[in-house]
Amino acid sequence: MRTLLSLHAVSRSFAARRAAFTARERLVAVRDVSLDIAEGTTFGIVGESGCGKSTLARLALGLLAPDAGRVAFDGIEVSARRDPAWRRRRRDMQMVYQSPLAALNPRRTVGDQLAEPALIHPGQARGSAQELAELVGLSADLLARFPHELSGGQRQRVVIGRALALRPRLVVCDEPVSALDVSIAAQIINLLRDLQHAERLTYLFISHDLKVVRQIAQTVGVMYLGRLVEIGPPDQVFFDPRHPYTEALVSAIPDARRASRKRILLKGDPPRPTADLAGCAFRSRCARAASRCAVEAPTLRSVDGRDVACHFPAPPVREAA
Repeated sequence: MRTLLSLHAVSRSFAARRAAFTARERLVAVRDVSLDIAEGTTFGIVGESGCGKSTLARLALGLLAPDAGRVAFDGIEVSARRDPAWRRRRRDMQMVYQSPLAALNPRRTVGDQLAEPALIHPGQARGSAQELAELVGLSADLLARFPHELSGGQRQRVVIGRALALRPRLVVCDEPVSALDVSIAAQIINLLRDLQHAERLTYLFISHDLKVVRQIAQTVGVMYLGRLVEIGPPDQVFFDPRHPYTEALVSAIPDARRASRKRILLKGDPPRPTADLAGCAFRSRCARAASRCAVEAPTLRSVDGRDVACHFPAPPVREAA
């Protein structure tokens, strides 16, 4: 399959002060991340808050420039934002944000906001606000309302409709259902899947909810402290994890088929993601850590059908007979 979005050895850091009058240090949000997303598929990113998921999304869209590495969309470098060839491609990449209320203008009607992309890019949008509303399952009578008059699920449908107005090829979904209750979140996930098939969309789907990512993604990347530590098909990652961090995440998912599975509680807190962090970032919380982990950062390598960044990956799960 053709690769639509490619990140190669991408890193991004930010300057921060620990206290007043102290020297600045570099906090690394994304560290040496590489991934490829095939056209028409969904790549899911999971991990705890603060692991770098949202920074990775902004790097993918060119909203942030990487300190190192390369981001390419359909073969054109994303970080070269002033390049005319790249600027023509920008409408092919859109984003669905976590908070639809924050993403919408409270002083403009739903219809005005769905029609806005056609005004900015005349001749390039798909059609009227009513057509976009129908595409995402909204009734026409909602077009005259303001965002605060809609439910959370309806507002998210408006944001999705506006993102699809210019017929993008890639949509980055940053925690798109985290603010919704379970039943409404399921409806939005079903909508995104239907739209992917109908519009031939490619998704980079970011969430802290592993169950949601398992429903929609064909490939899952587990992120810890700015690094991807495991990448593979959802069934392998969630039912037979090899990285110790993935094991801990998966153990927290309720699963009636494995009711006796023991919950893995991680000790301590993640270290500060400074630029001089050496070795494996997970070693202070890992039961399998050894002296090698303190001096050598593991890189992704193929382990039984998935990529794992661990010197001592777990053995395969053996189900009881």
